[in-house]
Amino acid sequence: MILRTSIYTLITSIIKLIFGVLASILVARILGPEGKGMLTALLLLPGFLAYIAKSGLGTANVFFSAKKENIDEIAGNSLIFILIVTPLFLIFFLPFRFWYVKTYLNGNISFMYLSLILFPIYLCIILFSNIIRGKKKFFSYNIIDGLRSLLKFILLFILIYILSQGVKGALKSHLFSESFIAILFIISVLRISNWNIHINWNLLKKNLKYGIKSHIGDLLLMLNQRLDFWLVGYFLMDKGLGLYSISVGIGELLWIIPYAINLPFFPLKAENKDINSAKIVRNSFIIMLFSAIILGISGWYLIPIFYGKAFIPSVVPFLILLPGLVFWGTARVIFMHFLGEGKPVFLIYFTAPTLIINILLDIWLIPLWHINGGAVASSVSYIIGGLITFIIFKKKI
Repeated sequence: MILRTSIYTLITSIIKLIFGVLASILVARILGPEGKGMLTALLLLPGFLAYIAKSGLGTANVFFSAKKENIDEIAGNSLIFILIVTPLFLIFFLPFRFWYVKTYLNGNISFMYLSLILFPIYLCIILFSNIIRGKKKFFSYNIIDGLRSLLKFILLFILIYILSQGVKGALKSHLFSESFIAILFIISVLRISNWNIHINWNLLKKNLKYGIKSHIGDLLLMLNQRLDFWLVGYFLMDKGLGLYSISVGIGELLWIIPYAINLPFFPLKAENKDINSAKIVRNSFIIMLFSAIILGISGWYLIPIFYGKAFIPSVVPFLILLPGLVFWGTARVIFMHFLGEGKPVFLIYFTAPTLIINILLDIWLIPLWHINGGAVASSVSYIIGGLITFIIFKKKI
């Protein structure tokens, strides 16, 4: 089942890749490096808040849905959780709003408030999509996920190309498309629960108890993968962030492979401990290694052609990132093994040392080598983190 599901997840991911790259090219060509950097900063904020706020409940939703817990109660608990944490986190962020606007958004506070609407929307998508994963409704998940990229590209084309609404139009396209996708995921879950939802505080407590163990590791994982964006934006402003975001965005196309594997791997591992994880990890590494070689050769020529001369500086950091992305992408598959085993605490062992190395190298190398420094810091920390993960995994299987 993992192979079959991974294949059509990979097909969906390729479709997402096509429309995602087209959307990225459209934004880069029309908004330029500075506009692309501002849009990246606007989307980082609600994404970061949602990642902190979810408290591991997304991971718990996969685990307990796979364990045959009542879906109506998991859905009801997810909704009440969103209603509780959204105002709390927005109130918490308010004292930092002017600093954020000044540092990353050139004083555009209205853009920031618009981007914050995405915060509860992202939470809905995280929590309800993971219920779908846990119930192994992979076809529905992939259809909605594929539609997400298509809809976003269409709205971007209308709002920033035809209507020339710039960064604000790009932000609106994300708002409209993500809202629609959140509604689709909620409806899909409600269909599974026969349109019933209930709140079970004991189950919510149980889910959060499991989820919080993975949440620290999950949060460290996110910081490993996105802290460089914050630091590049801080040191190099919007233009540097725009250039760097293209390097990372194209490089992370490699991660459609672990994404396609992890979608079924985690819930199936949670249900059946006898799955051959070592074989899955080994095959993932081999496929990503060869894919990185192909992507590196093609990216060297295609980034300047498709994104334009303004983004030529994105090529070198893109190439620097590739080895690290292979190691860390394989490590992400190993993470699912331990989550499926009910051992989320292992994520902390993998991600904490990687994050410390990443922070130290970023602070040292970004002012020195600019976006190339950010790429070196990430790639080196990913390789070290990947090796740590491989060693622990080999000892535990």
